[in-house]
Amino acid sequence: TPTTVARHWSHQQLYECFKRQQGMPERELLILDDGGIKSPFFTSLRDKRVRYFHAGVLPPSVRTVGAKRNWLAAKAKGEIVVAFDDDDVYSDEYLSRMVGALREHSASLVSIASWVSYNVQSDSFAYYDAAADTMLGHHARRWGYGFSFVYTRALAAECPFPSVDHGEDYAFVMAA
Repeated sequence: TPTTVARHWSHQQLYECFKRQQGMPERELLILDDGGIKSPFFTSLRDKRVRYFHAGVLPPSVRTVGAKRNWLAAKAKGEIVVAFDDDDVYSDEYLSRMVGALREHSASLVSIASWVSYNVQSDSFAYYDAAADTMLGHHARRWGYGFSFVYTRALAAECPFPSVDHGEDYAFVMAA
């Protein structure tokens, strides 16, 4: 999970989503925070499954979202990387279903095809269907979003995210 000080408000929610995951007892949550101050939530958390890294550990080349995703994938202990973004809410079965699909199809990458999004500012919901290339009937042309990926570490090493802040997810999928 790449994060920053502007997202510290979401850290407890992120952890709660991680903690509630069913069917995947062996898991870890890696957080890379490049904010000016450390996350009060994660610095006080005592869960051996969570590894929190603050900006001081970063080489100068790791400043974009894509580079942060690559850095985190390289630090992961497991062979499967699950994108778990800090401002999203995941169902309790997200990990088990996504990893199950990856294994069932002997794939290197899987992504969810549709999801519901809630906009706090407008107090509205939107349904996205990436497979049908639509967003509530409008042309969406998105091949997945960064939060929706499960992939192997081997793929991450072979086909890293580009070092950009926006569109790294699309470029990753197209390259994969």
